[in-house]
Amino acid sequence: AAHVRLNPVDLTCMNAKVVLTGVASSPKIVGEAEALSGARLTDDAIAPVAAAATKLAYPVKNVVGSEPGYRRAMVTVHVAQALNDALAIAATSQEEEK
Repeated sequence: AAHVRLNPVDLTCMNAKVVLTGVASSPKIVGEAEALSGARLTDDAIAPVAAAATKLAYPVKNVVGSEPGYRRAMVTVHVAQALNDALAIAATSQEEEK
């Protein structure tokens, strides 16, 4: 899960949060997302957060047809996509408020 709040003036990130579920024995907060505050959310800014999220992921073998190694490898992809989706939603909200 990802949440992004943008500065309405320059559309930089005011705060970002990422929480992983389904890839560890309990939900994991990705603290590195806080480093996005004050930044423009580009792929280069998002990449370290996605990499940090992968380090927190230790899926258990409890899902038929989906190996833990595959699910862990996909965390990087899904976190980057979730942040980009949250950015798009936040930007659209800013446009609607104008």
